[in-house]
Amino acid sequence: LESYFNTHKGDDFILLGVNIGEQKNKVSEFIEKNPISFPIWLDPGEKTLRALNTLSLPYSIVIDRSGMVRLAWSGATCLENLEVTVTPIIRQ
Repeated sequence: LESYFNTHKGDDFILLGVNIGEQKNKVSEFIEKNPISFPIWLDPGEKTLRALNTLSLPYSIVIDRSGMVRLAWSGATCLENLEVTVTPIIRQ
């Protein structure tokens, strides 16, 4: 995600990471070891999982400029897949 974000940060889109269930100090330690330049939203109470009606992590959602969910998937992805599936949406 970091590589994709850095490649496309000039394309007028937002990438928001959500950390589920961990406290701020744990997340800060992870970011210190693995620099991430996109924002991370902390959800220690796991409300996001309930709102999305999922238990699978990682879970990704792509919302277009009109607020419509265009893509959603559970599990890891790769830069190639993001380029093929997400880039056309952010360029619309």
